[in-house]
Amino acid sequence: EVDVIKRCQERMRNTIEKANVQLGLNRAAQHELEKDEIDKQTALFMDENCHGLRNSSRGIAFHNGIHRIDNTLDRAAQHELEKDSGDKFSAQNLDENCHGLRNSSRGIAFHNGINRVDNTVSVPETWARFSNDNVQRSQSERAASKHMRNEIESALNACANEMWQQWNAVNVALNHRIQETTDARNKLQTHLSRVLQEIFDMEKNIELLKKSIQDKQAPMQVAHTRLEIRTRRPNVELVEEVGEITETVEALQAKLRDSENALQHLLRTKAALEADLAVKNNSLFIDREKCLAMRKTFPMSPRIVSL
Repeated sequence: EVDVIKRCQERMRNTIEKANVQLGLNRAAQHELEKDEIDKQTALFMDENCHGLRNSSRGIAFHNGIHRIDNTLDRAAQHELEKDSGDKFSAQNLDENCHGLRNSSRGIAFHNGINRVDNTVSVPETWARFSNDNVQRSQSERAASKHMRNEIESALNACANEMWQQWNAVNVALNHRIQETTDARNKLQTHLSRVLQEIFDMEKNIELLKKSIQDKQAPMQVAHTRLEIRTRRPNVELVEEVGEITETVEALQAKLRDSENALQHLLRTKAALEADLAVKNNSLFIDREKCLAMRKTFPMSPRIVSL
């Protein structure tokens, strides 16, 4: 009987050690999950930061909550094993004490009614069966824990790979967008340079037209004076000098109005180009100096641990 107890106790001790190993692996798996969640929160923060800076909907969205391992079953099985092992240890001490009793031993005596067997009292067969049930329960829970950890590892690896691919895809798209914005900015600068030159030329033309109109004032006064004098001559045909000068001045004034209208259009175009250019420069600064600088390093650690 003592040997049976010792064998059961040794078996349970080994099972408890295996259960402790499983609990340690489960804690390690939970640590990996918590670390993975922190990495995702870091990536999410960077994405939201870029999203806010660019006011764009592009990016990675993470909606993964933390998955925790439920160790209740493993711990319950371990508790039962440890309790059973303690019971077996106490029973072993009692049986070894009984094994050592002799006719000459101290403390021996009659005990009334002890000969009536209580069916609730365990015997070696029930001890072994109870211990075997606990061991099998522990084995079942260890197998379930291992299966759970394998699923966790598979999910973590799949998530990490998907995030890595998406991270690279966003970086490629961001670089492409930066190149497009740079090309558009350069075209705007070229167009703005041409508009500025046209504005300069138009302002010079307006000044020349104003000067030409001003230069016609003296000849017009001379023509008016001559005409006024000649009107006093009897039977003499009037000259057309005043009409010719007037037509010339009116033509110059029409060109001046057209030039001034064209100048206003050029100035509006210049303002629109400068505003668009400011937007492009700001976009380039945000995309290249802010977002791309933040995205140079992948925020998640490589997955190298197999649970």
